[in-house]
Amino acid sequence: MKVLITASTGELGRKIIDSLISLGFPKFRIIAGARNVEKAKEIYDDIEVRHCDFDDKNSLLSAFDLCSLVHIIPTLDLPEKRIVQMNDTIDAAKEKSVHRITWSGLVASEKTSKFSIAPYFVYSECKLMQSGLDYTILRNGMYFDPVFDWIPDIIKMKRLKYPVSRGKIAYISREDIAYATAKVISEDGHENKEYNLTSPRAYSMEELAALIGGFTGTDVSFKKISDDEYRLLCYNDGLPEPITEILLTMYKAVDNNEFLASSDFETITGRQALSPNKYLKKYYKAQV
Repeated sequence: MKVLITASTGELGRKIIDSLISLGFPKFRIIAGARNVEKAKEIYDDIEVRHCDFDDKNSLLSAFDLCSLVHIIPTLDLPEKRIVQMNDTIDAAKEKSVHRITWSGLVASEKTSKFSIAPYFVYSECKLMQSGLDYTILRNGMYFDPVFDWIPDIIKMKRLKYPVSRGKIAYISREDIAYATAKVISEDGHENKEYNLTSPRAYSMEELAALIGGFTGTDVSFKKISDDEYRLLCYNDGLPEPITEILLTMYKAVDNNEFLASSDFETITGRQALSPNKYLKKYYKAQV
């Protein structure tokens, strides 16, 4: 039987497939599910590609044929649409006798969350648990990769600017999330379990600014900005207003201590995820 990875043309989906291959998982058992089949075929010349569109249930039914496991990476649609997509995905999996669903969720998946998209994640977890299928819920922490990519701009500004007062974040890289996900997919013993995937230490914004400054040899400080200042930054970057408003609630969730550290990554993999400090040690010097 085969395993299907949805959103296989995205950054996380590609890294999950790469991690599966690096772990020795047979390529003939991997299916790359994608909305854009032509794009997927350009990426995967030796892996089966299937059309898999969360807005087209018939495509899900075809994609899930003879699959024992499906890994779901949610879309970036608004929560109301994502709920419909999740319902259709689980229904299609049951109809095609999929044995287990693994799912990329979010650590801020609590009823009390300040993050405006948390209701979707809470709903989806309950839906999975009540589906009758085996499941593994992987609650992903906040990616460090975008912060790393932002470092040249941070150096120019000499400021780290977020609408955060006191919160800390246990950042984790997509690469580490993909590796833990691949381990869960390829190994037994993770059925009907929930994991929070973060690095082992949470950083305050002041600590993060000092860390970036130390690695770049720049005097970088943290400046808390207002919601309106953040909206202006996003507007100047061309970010759609609805996405900006969602991101503002994410930072309210940070101040609500919803992105703190967990040891679950080490439980799965036997090692710690790279903290921002170790990530910079590994990758930053290679960029200069």
